[in-house]
Amino acid sequence: MYTPVSTLRDIKDFLESKLKEENYTLQAAPVDGTYDRRGDTRIIPPVRIAAMPHENFAFTPVSELYPSAPYILVSMDKSNTMVDERSMDVLIQCCVFSTENYPAQDGSSSQIPDEQAEIDLLNLLEWIGQRLMEVHKIGGATMEYPVQMGSYGSKAHTYPKAYGYLDFSVNLISPTISRAWADY
Repeated sequence: MYTPVSTLRDIKDFLESKLKEENYTLQAAPVDGTYDRRGDTRIIPPVRIAAMPHENFAFTPVSELYPSAPYILVSMDKSNTMVDERSMDVLIQCCVFSTENYPAQDGSSSQIPDEQAEIDLLNLLEWIGQRLMEVHKIGGATMEYPVQMGSYGSKAHTYPKAYGYLDFSVNLISPTISRAWADY
């Protein structure tokens, strides 16, 4: 039987596999929080089964000392169980770190991040959405469309990071349930 947990694991594994396969890297936030010494450390965003509270953007997806961004969180929004089917709304939340600064008057880099975090976020969300649209089934879950995309940018001040999400539904049909009664 396909459960919400097994489905979230399948989606997590799918995203991790695609990120590694395509070597999708993003700027890592400094571990020590000193944003003026960013460097150019790029990592493949870790994917975790977790949810980020909408009003608290201080989530760190791993327990050890690790960049607080980028990351991808896979979670269940809600699930419905009926006699012959089960569906689940999936929420994928993403966080990226601002990778660029506005140039200073003398041409050097200033300490003011430009819109690159928003651009990186939108590109990541679009990339994930496209990969999801390429498949019709992940593990035991059948994708249902549309895949919706949104940003938390208008809801909270998140400098120097950008946050967004994708949501969609999956159908978790149990292979043990007979649907023969519907074939009249």
